[in-house]
Amino acid sequence: MLIGASFDAVARLAPDDFSDPRHSLIFRAIAALGRDGHQVDVDAVTAQLEALQHLQAAGGREILAQLRDNTATAANAALYARRVLELGVQRRLADALQRTVSGAGLLEILEREQQNLKSATTNRGAQAFPVQRLDEATFEPRESLVQNLGLDAGTVAAIVGAPNGGKTAFAVSLGLAVASELDHWLGLRVARAPVLYVAPEAPASVKMRARAASQRLELDRPAFYVSDGVPALGGETASTFDADRVVETVEAVMLRESTRVGLVFLDTLASCLGDGDENSDGMVRLVAASKYIAARTNACVVLLHHPSKNDGAGLRGHGSLAAACDSIIRIEIEELTGVRIATLVKARDHATGLQIRFEVEPVALAERDSFGEPLTTILVRPSNQAAPRPQPSGRRQRELLAELERRYRTGERQWDEATIAKAGRDLGMHRNSPRDALRGLVKAGYLIGSSMSLSLKHSPEDPK
Repeated sequence: MLIGASFDAVARLAPDDFSDPRHSLIFRAIAALGRDGHQVDVDAVTAQLEALQHLQAAGGREILAQLRDNTATAANAALYARRVLELGVQRRLADALQRTVSGAGLLEILEREQQNLKSATTNRGAQAFPVQRLDEATFEPRESLVQNLGLDAGTVAAIVGAPNGGKTAFAVSLGLAVASELDHWLGLRVARAPVLYVAPEAPASVKMRARAASQRLELDRPAFYVSDGVPALGGETASTFDADRVVETVEAVMLRESTRVGLVFLDTLASCLGDGDENSDGMVRLVAASKYIAARTNACVVLLHHPSKNDGAGLRGHGSLAAACDSIIRIEIEELTGVRIATLVKARDHATGLQIRFEVEPVALAERDSFGEPLTTILVRPSNQAAPRPQPSGRRQRELLAELERRYRTGERQWDEATIAKAGRDLGMHRNSPRDALRGLVKAGYLIGSSMSLSLKHSPEDPK
């Protein structure tokens, strides 16, 4: 419906631009009301269709109510009208190709439809985007859900780790902390807010882990909700619809808890792709849907995903995911101790490099399986094991590390790869030696982060 929008926004449309005959009849009624300057709403259109004896042919009152409910805003009416016109042109051209044998007849049709499109693109009443001068600009600081972990309201984050690496256990533990009365979690302060955990891959496992952790911590009715829905956010046809379904689910939780939802987990990303391909358009659609959910609900949408097969520091699939994520947390297993390490490797508004050391503990549940054996799950607990200090390999690595530690003491905390490579050249290293030394320090665990923001894992003042 055009409530709040001028009929001028869609005046260039014609009934035959619509593929659905019912929509053509409805538009005829809307056009008649608009030309006479009348208000366009469900009641007015219903009355106009009845006057024209088209109400039943147009689908009755039910379809009008559906159109009203499915129209989020009329502010984009001009854009919608242009899309309808474009599709109408494409449909008529396709029909013309089937009917026309003469090249001259087809040329006339092409020229006419091109003129229709040109007419639709002119005088659309375009308005400037809002702009503020810096000294007059205002903004609201983002609300953080967890201290320094990059999980802010209205953003999209990713928790990345290999299978059986502990990412689901980490996410469930994190979600329970936010959804309960706990003030701290693994040494970090947490805000309190309801949490929605969408678990299409293994909902029973998530429920078992959450219930066991809740009982272990003696939590009192945490606002932690689990859904076994399977949103096809990367699907070619289902992405937009299922994104709205997730939004509706978040809003249902919000209504029940009478407060805004803080975290929305999607575990795993791959199980939410539908028929989309994670290496192409499917990932692009899923990323767009995640951004949409975050914007509509102001929750932090957290995607659980796997690392790249060829690059352990990267994310599997299309590069749009890493680019779109506001924060990325990578989980790895420390080879010498078996301790899990969660590292903040990307954050738009936080310092990267924060690390959380934790362990997973197997526990037996009261429930039993079909053989009478107790069911088991795993819980997260903080690790007290000190991180081992690997030794740099070779003279160049030692020299480069010493230079970065010297800079650290002067106040520098982060560098990109180009800056570190230049530091190596300033030390007299030639050709590829600086970058080889850099890669060695990253592999040994002395440098952590991404290629654009590397930092020392250990302070020079820490005991060796």
